[in-house]
Amino acid sequence: MRRIALFLTALLVVASACNNKQATRDEDDADDLELQVVSYVSPDSTFSYHIEAPVEGGTALADSIIDHIWDCLGDDFRACYKGDNIEEAIVEAAKARYTSRQEQIAGFQEEFTDDEMPDYMLNWENTVGISKLCEADEFITFIFESYEYSGGAHGMSYHFGTTFLKDTGEQIDSTILKNVHDPEFQRLFKKELYEYFCSNGEGPLDDFLLYQSADDDIPMSNMYLTKKGVTFIYQPYEISFYAAGMPCVELTWKQIRPFLTKKAIKDLDLDEDDDDDDDDEVDD
Repeated sequence: MRRIALFLTALLVVASACNNKQATRDEDDADDLELQVVSYVSPDSTFSYHIEAPVEGGTALADSIIDHIWDCLGDDFRACYKGDNIEEAIVEAAKARYTSRQEQIAGFQEEFTDDEMPDYMLNWENTVGISKLCEADEFITFIFESYEYSGGAHGMSYHFGTTFLKDTGEQIDSTILKNVHDPEFQRLFKKELYEYFCSNGEGPLDDFLLYQSADDDIPMSNMYLTKKGVTFIYQPYEISFYAAGMPCVELTWKQIRPFLTKKAIKDLDLDEDDDDDDDDEVDD
């Protein structure tokens, strides 16, 4: 029995050491994340990709960022990825997209054999960028930006950010807020949103909203973390007119702190007392 007890004790010691080693390795992996910029520019310079991506996967953080890149770029890019060829996958898929676009333009030209083909069908532009915005001890944030023109009155631009916890690779979203419908939070949010619109004109908040009134709760959209606080950004037409650009609300850590869940405060290592109410589920 004594031998069995000693054997079980040894197993527990080894297991504990392995767990500690795993925790240390995860922290080191996050700190040692190595990034590279992969670029592709078409021969006519109308089609370009500039992607800042991990050199390789294999850790929770790197794999989460790589998966996010494929989510942004599309399944055709994901299909080219074999687990160890991220640079080749991006260039290969980008070239394939450009070739497909050229084939579409050639098909349009066949339809206009007797008439001049409209310029907008030839001036098809597509630019995509993914890059690291900032990095703190607990998180890292990437920005996705794109512009595409394929005909019509104007092209479309998109800009959104994604924040990852460095120790787990988990993505941060509006669930870090206790309750997005909290009247105090909505008052603060609307005040800052109005400040954005007022830089472009005058009038009540209702004048700038497409789908809500100033009495309605403003729905949460894309959000990401910076070293200064939390940024919320909306795409063209999402809540306002195209001419309004991309409405943006930037809240400092001091402003947002009362509305964060305990888990978010712990994950982000924010200094604060532990006297908050229990966390509530966010109801989007």
